[in-house]
Amino acid sequence: MTQDTPSRSLDKVIVRLPDGMRDRIREAAEKNNRSMNAEIVSRLDNSFIQEFWDAKAPFQLAKERSLQEDAIQQIIEQTVLQLSDVLGLDKSKLNLKK
Repeated sequence: MTQDTPSRSLDKVIVRLPDGMRDRIREAAEKNNRSMNAEIVSRLDNSFIQEFWDAKAPFQLAKERSLQEDAIQQIIEQTVLQLSDVLGLDKSKLNLKK
């Protein structure tokens, strides 16, 4: 009687590997205590994760920069208000964004 394991129902792909690649995969799999299949799947998965973050990075950087600019603007305004108190300046004449 043949036992069907869950992995038997998964997609299968035949891949042509360049000379030496199979040995490199086998060595990496042994080093990481995985099967060759698990090593290949892990590396493919990591490449897709990296693609996701590479695509998201510009948006994330722009958002972080905007938050930093807002924080800097608040610090500048607080500093100007404190200096105006020390110098006795009329705050209504200060050109502050609020």
